[in-house]
Amino acid sequence: MYISVLPTFRFTPFAPREAEQKYPMDHILFRYGRDALWAALEYLQIGPEHEVLLPASLCDVVLVPFIKRNIAIQYYDLNHYLEPDTNEIEARITNKTHAIYVNHYLGRPTNLVEIRKICDRHQLSLIEDCAHALGGSDSTGPLGSTGDVAIFSYRKSLLIPDGGGLKINATNQPFLEIITEKPSFLFALKSMVRMLVLGLASHGFLPLASWKRRTSNLDRYLTVEDTLSASDWSAPIEISNFSRKHINKMDVESMGKTRRDNYQFWQKNIPLISGCRALFPPLQEGHVPYSFPLLTQRRDELIRHLYTKGIYLEPTIGPVYRNIDRLTNPDENFAHIETIAEEMISLPVHQALNPLQRDHILRVIQQMYGS
Repeated sequence: MYISVLPTFRFTPFAPREAEQKYPMDHILFRYGRDALWAALEYLQIGPEHEVLLPASLCDVVLVPFIKRNIAIQYYDLNHYLEPDTNEIEARITNKTHAIYVNHYLGRPTNLVEIRKICDRHQLSLIEDCAHALGGSDSTGPLGSTGDVAIFSYRKSLLIPDGGGLKINATNQPFLEIITEKPSFLFALKSMVRMLVLGLASHGFLPLASWKRRTSNLDRYLTVEDTLSASDWSAPIEISNFSRKHINKMDVESMGKTRRDNYQFWQKNIPLISGCRALFPPLQEGHVPYSFPLLTQRRDELIRHLYTKGIYLEPTIGPVYRNIDRLTNPDENFAHIETIAEEMISLPVHQALNPLQRDHILRVIQQMYGS
């Protein structure tokens, strides 16, 4: 058995057929979300003379486009629910600030009403990160509708090998054409083979878990890196033909329901395990979760234990990257973020997760904690 936090292909004759145009897609499509972010920065014309306010926890691939474009970065803090303080954000604005970047962490909607007002008051752009929030909504409407631009990463939610998107909501400037490369045949082939292998392994048809245990270096995976550079940047690439064909057919409403059901399974069972707790309060209306964030002071031990049972999960919330050129506040303390980064692991809730796999993960966790 092989289980990860990302969805894999399901091999079953009873899987529901995909419906044409189930999800309205007015997005510009790219290979990955990071390519869409690069296009957003191009559209907003953000460059070396500007500063952007970013939450102090973002994955490395999000930060790299800012580094490559030599944009000044200032971090802002988050609380124990990964929510920003709007007063703090506004206090950080300088005459060089050009945009505020906000993330819907793990699919949980961040309240953007006041941040939108701040951006309008100071004539700043709002960049809305929906990489974990496909199909989600809040009281104001679908997530991705409030920012001047919104970034999506479909491959993190849908059963496709690649796919990122840019949604443009601003109307005050013309769209700048983004020159993208076509995906190579080799890239498309490798992506499809990888999805097929993971799908077969998740159903027990391939011994991928045993192979990874022999060949992978888990210590390297858990090692915190503090330095980022633009050397990992690559030019934006278009989405593959396979993903382009299937992305509009995905039943996002059904996906959201399954993810909510799986999340509520963890919400019910994880608090019963001594030493484990949930990061977020119960789901709110419209919340489509990316994963279930479990907090434990024995995080690395739990990841290693799950790893031996064919369960490959991830911390998801990264540490604060401090050794970055043009980061204006590298020495600032972000206590809540650092604690969450040290204690959090993401449990899967995706639509390919079946009850047997879900129960298997729960038993493995219970066994480690003696519950």
